[in-house]
Amino acid sequence: MPFVVLERASMGYRFANLPSLPLLFVRAIVLTLPTSAVASDACISALAAEAGRGDVLSPRAIIKGRLEPRLAQAGIHPTGQEPDDRGGHAYVFFGVTAGGEDCAVKTPWLDLRYTGPQLTLEATPSQPYVDLLKQEGRTLESLGPHPNVIGVLDSRYLDDEAYPFLVLQHGGPSLGHVIERERRFEILRKYWIIPPSKRQLAEMRAKRIEALSLAEGILSGLKHVHAHGTVHGDIKPQNIVVGTDGTARLIDFGMSRKSGAPYPGPRQDSHASENQRKPDARATFQDDLDSLALILRQIGVGEPELEQPGQLSSADEFLRAVGKKKKALAAD
Repeated sequence: MPFVVLERASMGYRFANLPSLPLLFVRAIVLTLPTSAVASDACISALAAEAGRGDVLSPRAIIKGRLEPRLAQAGIHPTGQEPDDRGGHAYVFFGVTAGGEDCAVKTPWLDLRYTGPQLTLEATPSQPYVDLLKQEGRTLESLGPHPNVIGVLDSRYLDDEAYPFLVLQHGGPSLGHVIERERRFEILRKYWIIPPSKRQLAEMRAKRIEALSLAEGILSGLKHVHAHGTVHGDIKPQNIVVGTDGTARLIDFGMSRKSGAPYPGPRQDSHASENQRKPDARATFQDDLDSLALILRQIGVGEPELEQPGQLSSADEFLRAVGKKKKALAAD
C-alpha cells in the first residue's frame, strides 16, 4: 500500500519515506531534483499518477481552495497574483480588501500525507509554521504602525483552528526582485572597460543615490524595531519590499525575537551576520545592521564604510552615515 509523508523543504516537499514505491521510480525522483529527495508540485502529481491517480491537487491549489471561503468572510478578494519570492514558512497570496486596499495574505505551509491505494490526501497546517506566523502577527502588532515596517490589516484569523492566516499590507516587489532587475548597473560599475560618458556617470550616480534612499528607509524601520527591543533576525533582500513610490518596508518577522534571546539555530544564508552563524548565538541589534551592510555591498552603493559589517554600531549611527553619503553624492 503506498504511503508517503511529505515535509516542507527549502523549495518544495521532502519525501520522508517511500517504502512501497518501485526503487527505479524513487531514484528518478532523487536524480531529477536539485536537492536529494525534494519534491516539487510536479513531482507530487507524478507520484499520484504512478499510483494510478493523476488528479491530486498541488499543495498551493489545496491552500487556495481552503482559503477562498475564509477570505470571503474576511471581505478579501484574491487577485490571482503571487510574490516572486516564495516565503520561508508560509504561502503568500495577494488580494484586495473590502475597502479597496491591496493586501497580502500569509498562511502556513501544509503537512501533507497521502495514504491508501488511491493516495487519499490528508492536509493540515504545519504546527511549527503556524507558531511562526502567530509570532510574526504578535510582533508586528506590538511594534505598531511605521512607514518602513509592513503593517497588519487583519489578525483575527490567526487562531482559526482549521486554517489560520494573517492579512498584511501589500508593500510591492521584494528588494531581491529589484536587485535582479537592476543587476546590469552593478556589472557596469565593476567591469566597465570603455570610459563612461557623462550621461552614464550621471545614471550611475542616480542609482547610488536611489540605493542610499532605500537604505534610509530600511534603517528607519530598523531604528523603530530596535527601539522596541526587537531584533528582526532575518534581514535579506527577500524580506524587504519596495513600493511604487520607492518606499522600503521590512517584512517577514517570523524569526524576530527580543535582543539577547537565543536563536533557534545557526543561520546559513549569505546575508547572515558572523554572530548568527554560531550554533549558540543570541540575538543582537548588530546582526540586523551587519546583514544590511552585506545588502548594500550587493546593490553597489560603493561606500566601504557602509558595506563592511561591524563598522556602524546602531541604526541611528548607520542612518546618519547614509544621509551624509547621500548628501555628498547629490552635491557632486
